[in-house]
Amino acid sequence: MSAHALRAAILTVAALTVFAAEATAQGSVALRAFQPEITVQQSAPTAPAPVALRQVVVASRALPARHIVRPEDVRLETLQVAAGLPHPELAIGLETATAVPAGQALQPELLGAPAVIDRNDRVLLQYRRGPLTIRVEGRALERAAVGKRLAAMNLTSRQTVTGTAVGPGLMEVSR
Repeated sequence: MSAHALRAAILTVAALTVFAAEATAQGSVALRAFQPEITVQQSAPTAPAPVALRQVVVASRALPARHIVRPEDVRLETLQVAAGLPHPELAIGLETATAVPAGQALQPELLGAPAVIDRNDRVLLQYRRGPLTIRVEGRALERAAVGKRLAAMNLTSRQTVTGTAVGPGLMEVSR
């Protein structure tokens, strides 16, 4: 804890003085001040993740955000890193969440399932209840990968519905 933070904590504790009134045996009222007992424990600094030479997947060229990774986009390289994808197959077919500079080790959080529905795509909204299935055309209000929730507008009723992307241009409506 820094000296500034400790000083602020002490001032805060000083402001927490509690006053209590209690009646004495003589019938008068006595005012007592109580200060809470507070102890500050400083935790040990956390050690950085161990960095070792590892063979990891790196971007062989600059990859833009929302780019589907292809085999020619990645290569294996030995770098001194804490973690990274060990095999190119783990990145191929996934979509970049942000732009990735050439030579950067690919981390799982930089990649995700590719979107099968984009914002403003026309989609088929499908509602199922037992043997009943209703299908109507809609417009996606956001992007989504298979299994992800999204909102869409029913083009017939102009109402917004929510559901799950189940494939390219197909959304299962949950309400």
